[in-house]
Amino acid sequence: EEAIRYGLSIMREGFVKVDHFENIYRLTPKYEGAPNLRQVSGFEIYGSGQPNKSSILSLLDVWFNKQSLTKCLWINMRSEPVIYVKDISLGPRDPKHPSENVHIGDEGIITIDDLNQFNAE
Repeated sequence: EEAIRYGLSIMREGFVKVDHFENIYRLTPKYEGAPNLRQVSGFEIYGSGQPNKSSILSLLDVWFNKQSLTKCLWINMRSEPVIYVKDISLGPRDPKHPSENVHIGDEGIITIDDLNQFNAE
């Protein structure tokens, strides 16, 4: 409960960091919207930086429809919250510590109901 209140208070400040920046792509080939997408050699295991929403959908289309995969387990290793606005992934920042990731703890899952309550306040 306290972690959710903290997360919502950070969101109330309206301070976010855009995840993608100039020169974020270091690996080739470049897959637009999924920075540094790579595959474990010989396996259908992939990794990337924080993808845009459209690139998640595009990758799922490639894997299911072009490569004929039947399952996908998507794991996000990000330790801070992610907010999608339109197609862009953003990271909330505490205005007191703008260069640090926000950590809201293990219980810090913010639900749609939490956001609705936040909007009502």
